[in-house]
Amino acid sequence: MRLLVSVIFFTLVLGINAQDNVFQRPPKEILDLIDIKPLPTPYINHDASKIIYVENADRMSLEMLAEPELKLAGLRINPRNHNKARINPAVGVSIMDLSTNKKIAVAGLPEKLAISNARYSPLENYFSFVNCLPDKLELWIIDLKTNMASKVPDAVLSAALASPYYWAQNEEYIYFFDRVNTDPYPEEVVLPKGPAVQESGGKKSTIRTYQDLLKNKNDEKKFDYYATTRIKRYALKSKTTENFAGDKTYTGISVSPDGNYIITYEINKPYSYLLPYGFFPSTVNALDKSGKVVKELSKKPLQDNIPQGFDACELGMRDVEWRDDMPATIVYAEAQDGGDPKKEVPFRDYVYSWDAPFTTQSYQLAQTINRYRGISFSAGKTALMTDGLWKTRNEKIYLLDLTVKLGQKVIFDYSTEDAYNLPGNFVLQENEKGSYLLLTDKKMTKLYLQGEGYSPDGKKPFIDEYDIATAKTKRLWQADGKTTFERIAKIVDIEKGDLITRIESQKQYPNYFRRNF
Repeated sequence: MRLLVSVIFFTLVLGINAQDNVFQRPPKEILDLIDIKPLPTPYINHDASKIIYVENADRMSLEMLAEPELKLAGLRINPRNHNKARINPAVGVSIMDLSTNKKIAVAGLPEKLAISNARYSPLENYFSFVNCLPDKLELWIIDLKTNMASKVPDAVLSAALASPYYWAQNEEYIYFFDRVNTDPYPEEVVLPKGPAVQESGGKKSTIRTYQDLLKNKNDEKKFDYYATTRIKRYALKSKTTENFAGDKTYTGISVSPDGNYIITYEINKPYSYLLPYGFFPSTVNALDKSGKVVKELSKKPLQDNIPQGFDACELGMRDVEWRDDMPATIVYAEAQDGGDPKKEVPFRDYVYSWDAPFTTQSYQLAQTINRYRGISFSAGKTALMTDGLWKTRNEKIYLLDLTVKLGQKVIFDYSTEDAYNLPGNFVLQENEKGSYLLLTDKKMTKLYLQGEGYSPDGKKPFIDEYDIATAKTKRLWQADGKTTFERIAKIVDIEKGDLITRIESQKQYPNYFRRNF
């Protein structure tokens, strides 16, 4: 009995003293294990003449962890700066000239760096990033000819719903989502005028459960406040900012390769209290260079009746994107099974192509046995398309001959769970116009695959050559994988065998090497 009383008394004393505790630094031995500077993220340019290193923060600070978090329609937003909540920005940026192996400092950077959304411009004359301040997001651009950084004027970005900015491929403009509301949200207590009532349209529908949904009209007002943006653009030559498109709830934009058309992806009302924002009514518009709508490509209602299953999808136009091999042509898919993977049909999806300004009819490009997953084009008349089904884990890769109507054939048919026999991914490479096309040889008779190389002996990344005429693959290079782990960072020149790889081992810190196979 005395022992029990003593234990209780001791616990209570500890609880009282704990109120006065403060965070303390552990001994040096523990700090040496934890405080290891993380590897920077390397951005290697097209011809491998330079690497831009973005220095990552080791972990989130207490100030960042204490930032407010707003949960709306499946989103988690930082209401102070209209960014995604709980991100850990990078803290530095520098340039390495690979011809001299010298590091170059960037001039003109802000005093405190909190970098996110970093990327090269399409022609690699600039390097852009978002600087995440506690109360706003700024857009910065580094001129890689002068190594000088400057802030885009009149830009207070929003990243609540989508990537906050997009480059035109010719680097004439950089488009960005600008905040409509820059003041703090006017919090108010809105008392209900009656009971909460949800109505159905009289049709049966099975819906999964989701977290962080809208609950009432006040949540709707908050969602509008943080999600509504306007599109602005910054002209690189004149260094001026102008309005491009009006205030809407945008989820993304896409600029055509020739820069003359812009696709906007928008969500509309009425909102749902049962589904996240990705299921809300939506519109896809094509705008011309002046910001005028030239064609409403798609308009969909609330997607509350999609069939069950991971392979299910909505009806109508989906996965709308620009073709990188054409100046201004879109490609998209449409389900032929009602979006229901349980239905037996010869082809689940049709894939279409449509030329701007969209005054003519679209035309069918291909058809898929499984659910369409994506397509890549070459500079010639060849394309590769992928489909798959989650239920069966089956995936197929089709080779498309664009000179023939529905000229397609399956060249790889495999299970995504059979890691030892995965063919790899066909390599894309940016061309001089900033478009990502399939990597080919100069005669355009061969394509190239890059894979992880899983085997009983470990993971040994590889590069294969695929002959279009014979449908045969040839191994060009594979990592040794005996004493080190080596992965491909960049293929510089495939025909010369020029690679940049990252090598590490249990005793060798990760580093980057130039290799010729």
